[in-house]
Amino acid sequence: MEITKRSKVKDIEKIPGVVEIIKKHTGQEMAPAMFKMAAFMTLQSAAKQAGWGDDILQKCIDDLNAAQGS
Repeated sequence: MEITKRSKVKDIEKIPGVVEIIKKHTGQEMAPAMFKMAAFMTLQSAAKQAGWGDDILQKCIDDLNAAQGS
């Protein structure tokens, strides 16, 4: 399944290296509890809440898709 800005946070939590990918682009380390709290938010909504710009979000999405082989 391809990850997009409209994907839910719960859709990315099992992708290998997700925490490292987010940290690489945002400088923020995401605790497992953060994934649970935002599970039903879209990535776009969660990124806005975290203060990430569209460019940062897109870089994360690109790496997440690469990590899962999409």
